[in-house]
Amino acid sequence: MEMKLTKLILCAVALAGLTATAEVQSGYTVAKDGDLFDYCVNNSSNSYKTFDKSLSLPVGVTASVRTSRYSEWTGALAGKGTLNIYAGGERCYIGTKDSKGATYPDWSRMTGSVHLYPYKEVVSSCGFYGLLLQSNTFVPDNEAQSRPNTLFSNKTLVMHSGSTLAAESGARGFKIGELQMEAGSEIIGYYKKSSSNSYYVVGGLNTDGLLAGRIYAKESGNKVGLIKEGSGTYTLTGNDNCPTMMLWGISDNHSWRENKPLLYDASCQPKQAYYYVHAQLRKAAQKATPVLLPSADPDAEGPLYNLQGQKVHPGYRGIAVSRGRKVAITKL
Repeated sequence: MEMKLTKLILCAVALAGLTATAEVQSGYTVAKDGDLFDYCVNNSSNSYKTFDKSLSLPVGVTASVRTSRYSEWTGALAGKGTLNIYAGGERCYIGTKDSKGATYPDWSRMTGSVHLYPYKEVVSSCGFYGLLLQSNTFVPDNEAQSRPNTLFSNKTLVMHSGSTLAAESGARGFKIGELQMEAGSEIIGYYKKSSSNSYYVVGGLNTDGLLAGRIYAKESGNKVGLIKEGSGTYTLTGNDNCPTMMLWGISDNHSWRENKPLLYDASCQPKQAYYYVHAQLRKAAQKATPVLLPSADPDAEGPLYNLQGQKVHPGYRGIAVSRGRKVAITKL
């Protein structure tokens, strides 16, 4: 009797496991390790290429997809494996082209990692090689009213050299659970001259991140903001980064964000994060070129701009940009 009961329990457990697997994989193509889905062609804006296959990537499986310059990715993702995206140009929408990516597929079941690479073998003269994302209106200082793009909110995104993340116009926000950037990768915001603001909210997976690429507004008039949430430390090593850094509140007891993300604790005492940020700012100042600016000659080194792109007046003291280079300004 005991042996029959044990077999019955084991069969029930196995059946439950098969049912759960079937639910996840229903309607999905289960990728095998090394699979390549190539839909990169030399097309035009009049002939978008659509990738509508839903993929499931089991643990330990790495699969690759090549995108076209003008393309829309409407297929869903699931699993805990690794996906390599080889972006074949600058109009690679994750979502529908008619909504410019505002309507995008369900990737919430994918909790593995996504690696983004440039792919220039089909068309070698694109403006950039990466993904073009969209969101509904994003309000950076009011989370309740914000409607960010959550494609990468529960997964790791690794940007390799030569790859780019760009955004459509307007006030747009994108949540990335963990972001890693190699030197040579870029986050550029809106890809045309405008007055658009793009915000990238990183750190929700409470892990560390290394941002060695560039995070900046590539086209004039736009702004790009980097917002850190959650625990974990993010380090910016590129000397050409000039993003808007935003913190939700001053101390932990004055913020509605979870995981105590701010520089001061509930008693308004500096935390370890405060000293870390302070040390990084000191390092940035040491890397800058010292310049003595006589107050009687405010244009001695040409127009001066702080790292937010705002023109500064004579007597300004701190890190600024003069003639395209980062300088440390002191007043005589």
